[in-house]
Amino acid sequence: MIPDYSVDVGSLSIDASQPEEIQEISVKLSLDTPADTCHLSLGLIPDFSKLKTLDPVSIELGYDSKTTVFTGIVDSLHSEFRTVEIQGLSQMLKLLKQRFSQAYLNQSAGDIVKDICNKAGVSIGDVEDGISLPSLFVSQDVPSYEYVKELADRSGFDVYINPDGQLVFKEFDSANVHDLEYANEIIRVETSQYHPPQAVKVYGESPSSSMGSDTSHWLSKEKMEGAAGDGDGLIIYDAAIRDKETADAVAKARLARAKHTHFVSVVTLGNPEIKLGDSVSLKGFEQDLLKGEFKVRSVHHHLSKRRGFTTRLRCSKEA
Repeated sequence: MIPDYSVDVGSLSIDASQPEEIQEISVKLSLDTPADTCHLSLGLIPDFSKLKTLDPVSIELGYDSKTTVFTGIVDSLHSEFRTVEIQGLSQMLKLLKQRFSQAYLNQSAGDIVKDICNKAGVSIGDVEDGISLPSLFVSQDVPSYEYVKELADRSGFDVYINPDGQLVFKEFDSANVHDLEYANEIIRVETSQYHPPQAVKVYGESPSSSMGSDTSHWLSKEKMEGAAGDGDGLIIYDAAIRDKETADAVAKARLARAKHTHFVSVVTLGNPEIKLGDSVSLKGFEQDLLKGEFKVRSVHHHLSKRRGFTTRLRCSKEA
């Protein structure tokens, strides 16, 4: 199989019919870092002077057919004697730069995220409701991304930008599973496992009701606490939580995420179909540590003349 690609940067379009112009394509996507990145190393192209920062960037990779793997904007440009270097960032950059102040009352996490994205000009993809909060104050002292990430953590959701440049805010769904076979697609695999926490306790703001999220909130001497699991674990303080029902839900979501302490790193032949939030199942291994389905946490596509087309994955599951 011969790798194929197409790259659009501003008014510039490059594909595999112009092999002298592409030296390297690198796309890094992750659930655990704020913004995805791309790096393009090009031959010295005559239209370089037309490119500018904040130009749109789109990258497709594949073989007989191509799949979009990155949509974002140009963050920096660098030119040397014979090469041009382009760094791109995903649309999450807009949330990292945006700051504003606003109070949200009696809204779901998903509705708050949609409003924040609309204000930042970020396209909205699959956004689920998540938990409901009686109130949340967004301050201009903190980037909007931090509020979106905290809402995702409270709800037990992942938040990321999909290949089409849309924000996704949803619970992990293992429906899209990719089978990867030893000695066929898999080039290298490593695994590690850590002891997971057994419990999570969440403490909310004390002036509140323990009667549920639909009640009015008044000063209460009762300690506002939610818990999930038994034994030693994590303790979290969250002033946005005002009732026990929500505290319990957040504790349950936090514990489920914290139990993902079994990791695998896999290098495969280039596979542009694998995306953040998908699952992989490793085939052909006898070790128990490599059996089962793993959640895709990061994807690194790399294509160059010297190394060909590879995809590096970091995945996790409950230990």
